[in-house]
Amino acid sequence: MSRFLQALDRKINPVFVKEIRQSLRGRFFRTAFFMALAAAWITTLFVLSNGLRNGEQTSGQWFFLWQHGIYILTSFIVIPQLANRGMSAEREENTFDALMISGLSPARIVMGKVLAASVLQGLFLFAFLPFLSLGFAFFGLDLATSLIILLFTTVGGTGFALFGILAACLAKTRASNNLMQGMFTIGTVGLSMSWIGFSSAVIMDLGLVSLFGGELFAGVAVTLLLWYLFLYWTFAFTAATLTHPEENASARIRFASLLLSLAALLGAITHLSFVPDPEILNIWVVSILLFTMLTHIPSITEEDTLGRRALADLSMKKWRRPGMSLFLKGGNRGVAFFLLSLGIPFLLYLFPVSSSPFSPSVGFEGVIAALFVILALTGTPSLLSSRASASPRRRMFLRLFILVSLPFISLISILLGMGTKDPFGFPLNAIHLITSAFGEEDYAYTSGAFGLFGIFALVAFIGNLSRMKKARQERKFILRSLTLTKQDGED
Repeated sequence: MSRFLQALDRKINPVFVKEIRQSLRGRFFRTAFFMALAAAWITTLFVLSNGLRNGEQTSGQWFFLWQHGIYILTSFIVIPQLANRGMSAEREENTFDALMISGLSPARIVMGKVLAASVLQGLFLFAFLPFLSLGFAFFGLDLATSLIILLFTTVGGTGFALFGILAACLAKTRASNNLMQGMFTIGTVGLSMSWIGFSSAVIMDLGLVSLFGGELFAGVAVTLLLWYLFLYWTFAFTAATLTHPEENASARIRFASLLLSLAALLGAITHLSFVPDPEILNIWVVSILLFTMLTHIPSITEEDTLGRRALADLSMKKWRRPGMSLFLKGGNRGVAFFLLSLGIPFLLYLFPVSSSPFSPSVGFEGVIAALFVILALTGTPSLLSSRASASPRRRMFLRLFILVSLPFISLISILLGMGTKDPFGFPLNAIHLITSAFGEEDYAYTSGAFGLFGIFALVAFIGNLSRMKKARQERKFILRSLTLTKQDGED
């Protein structure tokens, strides 16, 4: 027994134990927990008395909506705030440096905090289950729909806790930490209100969800898979913000990006199996292209040179297998992997549809416009970030620019065109270019936006091809140097 306990002690994450202890002892968690239970009791008495007195057939739905609304607030606000405050406290209490030199890997540090948030989420879930189960005793509540909504709320709360940890990791100073906390709080409150509205409409059967049987099961499974892989990508990016720039978890981020693209492809195939429409196919392609740009932002804005950890991996022959060098640190390799990933959604055109998806009437030109816009918006920032003079702060700015560039330049285009007859006529409106090309509108052909973004996309593509050529030469040179060093050591 003692051996088992010793082995268990070595396996348990110490950060997880520390976070659980601090959260359960903290005043914020205890206050939120008892207030949530008190609200659930008051809501139970209020809804039951009114429902039973009026004899409403939908009393079960209303009761579940009230209880689930309180549970959403605890899952989307309380749990993420606890995770965010726990990570922020490491810097405020000057324990962050001690945590980094403790011998724990950044991934294990983040995982410990995520597991602690998951346990707290489970405590709220088990506390609310007796109240939520009362809704099934009344009329008008669909068991399958309510359980799916409850499942999405639970996994969503755990996922938003990881975003809270990421927000705290991105803040390097106290002022930026306060700003990130404010923005994160506003975001969680907005998401809570949106999810309360959507889940209420689904529970009341207002026609927002028209999936049944196998299609519903497939949709839920693919949605959970996409959410899990997106959280894995977020986990890798969070670990990267804690590590030294030479150990930035680029392999995990790129692997998660690849899995996300493949999972989105799986979701598209599942949807097209039930609704084989060529226009829906093109919508899926555009969506996956934009999603691919989002997930590859950290990779395409890395520095070009190999880090010390990458050199060590090369010396141990870890990356000698074909294709594995794409996961090495370096922006040039990130761009190569990004360009390869952009080709994944075009595999959907191998899927049979009711008519040809390449016709402009079903949006194929919108796919080409989206590809031009993505290459144009990512090309220049990735080239600027590859310079040796680019500091980490400049790279962070370039990442932020790519993230907001699509709506930003579209807004600038509208502001510049407000004095003209057609406010959308200025050729920088990327969003309107994609939508107009998808709908065969005149803007895509008369404004010059197609040609403008096409030229920028071509220049960016040629520049990134040059970066990939340099990456290949650099890898060959390093491998040759490692071979010569090994021979000298043997001599």
